[in-house]
Amino acid sequence: EGHKTTIMATRGPAACGEPPKKTSLHTKLHDKTKAKIEKAKKSWKQINYPVFQYNSVVESVLKTGDIILFHGVELHSIGIELATTSYWSHAAMFVRNPSELVKRVYNVEQYFTMAKQEGCDMIREPNHDVYVYESDYDTVDKRAGGGTQLVPLRYWLFDYERIYGRHMFCVIRRLILPGRKDDDLVDFPQLEQFLVKMSDAAYTKNWKTMVRSVAGANKADDNRAVFCSELVAASLKEMGLMNEAIINSNILPKEFHSGAYGKLSHPRHYKLPDFPLKRNARLEKEIRIILTRSLYKKPVQDVCDATLLAPRAGEAPFAMTVEAITAVAASSGECVSSLVGSPL
Repeated sequence: EGHKTTIMATRGPAACGEPPKKTSLHTKLHDKTKAKIEKAKKSWKQINYPVFQYNSVVESVLKTGDIILFHGVELHSIGIELATTSYWSHAAMFVRNPSELVKRVYNVEQYFTMAKQEGCDMIREPNHDVYVYESDYDTVDKRAGGGTQLVPLRYWLFDYERIYGRHMFCVIRRLILPGRKDDDLVDFPQLEQFLVKMSDAAYTKNWKTMVRSVAGANKADDNRAVFCSELVAASLKEMGLMNEAIINSNILPKEFHSGAYGKLSHPRHYKLPDFPLKRNARLEKEIRIILTRSLYKKPVQDVCDATLLAPRAGEAPFAMTVEAITAVAASSGECVSSLVGSPL
């Protein structure tokens, strides 16, 4: 018996005439996926983005058409990142001052109720009426099957930070549109009707569409069910900013990231130029946004600094001087906060 134990310890069960334990297919797939994730983590590079802590100043300068990109760390998000060879798993768009009709069809009032119950302070002023417009498989209100939603920005950040903690990683890209009037009904006359029409769109469950999107092989648009970046692309089309010939379902979250802020190591990544837009529009470089400082190891310094909120080129109404930004911050008891350094 002692000899048998010694053989088992050195050579395994097979050396003693005992059959080896079978490894299930599920375990093999899990181990293989885990190995790929660990390999991807080593190759992905976190970039030194300028970082703002969310406050009333940040929200006051966001506009309809600005893009938000998100890096997720749960299994669904990692699967998207691996399949698309990208650091980004989710894309959404900001909508500023939506009409009462749009807010009603998306039932945005429910989020203010939820925020109050959960201790999230919400700002209810016209200057801070900014929403995240997205399609997600897991909506904030737990809608069956997921789909499109319009969520107040502060509550959206609050909900994601509650899930991810200090691992929450999202960046924004501001839309530059020369000659903009800052009136969505004038700048984007078809957008309101589109938002209303898409209010009951589901999150796509068609795996064939998703697989083809990675290869850019989808042939036609179908807005009845959309994934995140597909919805953003469809919205930009309705705003007259994207070529009609582009198939929405071939647009991935990574398409909305600028290659200038660091390239991922995969050779297929960032071969394309920055996302092409019409009407001489373009997207600014990324700025990372956080909500709660205490979740981060490195200190967040309070600096009244307007450099990261510089005027958008060709959009004079957006221009905010240091004094103007400081005044907005002072009115709410806040200060523009910035953090320079490696993302955490």
